Amino acid sequence: MRTLSAADLSLNTATVSKQWTLEECIEGCVRHGIGGISPGGTSYRNVVWTVPPS
Repeated sequence: MRTLSAADLSLNTATVSKQWTLEECIEGCVRHGIGGISPGGTSYRNVVWTVPPS
């Protein structure tokens, strides 16, 4: 069985939209090594960006 890392995860911004702006979500994902962002609940709803692991 493969072990998952933060780089295998994606954050849907709708889950943190009351706490973080989109820019803060991106910065937080980069800081924690999360590999993808799905901007849910915004005008970017159908766009998925990948953040390269640091």
